[in-house]
Amino acid sequence: MAEDPNEKDIQDLIKRYSNQQQSFMGNNPPRQNPSQNFDGHSGIDNQGTINESTPVASSMMGPIKGPDPIPAGNICPQCEMVHPPIRPGEKCPNAIVKSMTKENTEVIVDVNKYLLSIRNILMSNIDKKQIKDINKLFQNITLEIAKFMEGYKE
Repeated sequence: MAEDPNEKDIQDLIKRYSNQQQSFMGNNPPRQNPSQNFDGHSGIDNQGTINESTPVASSMMGPIKGPDPIPAGNICPQCEMVHPPIRPGEKCPNAIVKSMTKENTEVIVDVNKYLLSIRNILMSNIDKKQIKDINKLFQNITLEIAKFMEGYKE
């Protein structure tokens, strides 16, 4: 059976490629005999071959400056966060709540801390009582809070 001339060309290309690849690894001579035990990694450390490693000049080392921050255009003056603009006269829902004490000093009220406690109470009772209509529950809660706040006095 006659050997295909293309097959011979392919085999020659594979052999040449393999020899080139081996010669790049550690500057070792190309592999002539595939049965040889050949360590293609000899002379290579994690920085490349021994001959490639060169010390870095200390003048090249130094702090690296990152890119400048992107300027933000829609910073809310009430909450200092970036979000779509609020209509004039409307209070930002993310704004810090401030209150005056009897001594006329301004204090910041952390509403989220109290809402988190109320949330935990609600979630516990929703599970315990197996409430199905959550929308109705929250409508009633909202009405009760509004009534309570209207009648609240210190």
